[in-house]
Amino acid sequence: MKLRSNYDRSLVQLDEMIQEMGSQTLAALENAMTAWETRDGEMAREIVARDAQINRQEKQIEQLCLELLLRQQPVAGDLRRVSAGLKMVTDLERLGDHAQDIARLSLELDPPQDHPRWYALVQTMADTGREMVAQALESGRTGSLDGAREVAARDNQVDEAFRSLKQLLGQSLAEQPQQVDQILNWLMLAKYLERVADHAVNLGEWVVFRITGTYKDSRVL
Repeated sequence: MKLRSNYDRSLVQLDEMIQEMGSQTLAALENAMTAWETRDGEMAREIVARDAQINRQEKQIEQLCLELLLRQQPVAGDLRRVSAGLKMVTDLERLGDHAQDIARLSLELDPPQDHPRWYALVQTMADTGREMVAQALESGRTGSLDGAREVAARDNQVDEAFRSLKQLLGQSLAEQPQQVDQILNWLMLAKYLERVADHAVNLGEWVVFRITGTYKDSRVL
């Protein structure tokens, strides 16, 4: 009975650690954009420094997952719970890396108000991507299958904004080739934000797997 109780506590701890890592990652993404928008170099450098904490959280969660798999040999729903957790932390760690990338880039980017049309599209990508990550995490916390599936549907909004921005940047490059460095910086920012949305989709898919045992329409467990 005591072993089962310890096992159940470890599963709860796993869920809590994933949510905490997710909260840290979301904060880093939001703060990275804020650092750029407010021209706050100190905030940007702090985000870069704090990425090590997210990396430590990843290792701690991986360690707990491996201990559960090796010592407890979970089956059925518990096995999906641990396996999904092991996959989700990889995407969360990559999201933390992208927050760090954006923070570093913010030190070189023009102020957003210099290019309002570009910025409007970037803002759409950033806001939608963070909302997708938050929805995937909340769906994992509550076990909402519909919520998890809705995450992927929102990816089209990010892709559409990215396509529109690339078109604007291409036009600007043709008209003002001397601005190539800044145009490339904006393109890199948009690419990081596109990847944020892609990782959010992955998180949603792993939540679906945790609930149903199905991953990308294929029955796994």
